[in-house]
Amino acid sequence: MGYQYVTKEVLAKVEQCVGATCDQCGADLRPVFTDMEGNWRDTSTQNSLSLTLHGGYGEYYDGSVIDVVLCQNCAHALVELFPFLSKAIDESYF
Repeated sequence: MGYQYVTKEVLAKVEQCVGATCDQCGADLRPVFTDMEGNWRDTSTQNSLSLTLHGGYGEYYDGSVIDVVLCQNCAHALVELFPFLSKAIDESYF
């Protein structure tokens, strides 16, 4: 789930996003920006919320990073479950 990547060789090998799914429900997410051939230009997805969580367990920050992408419905459910998130997320997003 989440972003799916493929490595293409141009002049050098580069990683390119080729699709994304919601990490909670598995819904397919559509890109915001595509090139002339319809390929993803970046990881921006329509009607979705991308979260990056940094942290660690216990008193030490161990540099753990978790990337999560949620569809609009799952993002709404998350904010309803944890209302404090609505302060951190621009309400115009929803």
